[in-house]
Amino acid sequence: MTETNENTESGLLVIGDEVTCKRCQQVIGRIIIVDGIELFETGGLIVRELQTAWCKNCGAKVYYSVSNRHLEKIIQKVLAAR
Repeated sequence: MTETNENTESGLLVIGDEVTCKRCQQVIGRIIIVDGIELFETGGLIVRELQTAWCKNCGAKVYYSVSNRHLEKIIQKVLAAR
């Protein structure tokens, strides 16, 4: 995977399947696909939604939501098709 997705609000940067903190570039986790659903794997957990969390390296607030990521991909496809 070579897709890059940067979401200013989430504080995360996704390159391929690797998820990093946008502020300090610390690797936080990775994206995995389970039964066709994109999930976030971090620290021994697999989550669909991560609300209030902070990067343990720099303290930046981060969140992750499968539905938000799915919506972002749809928007990117529409914009690319213009």
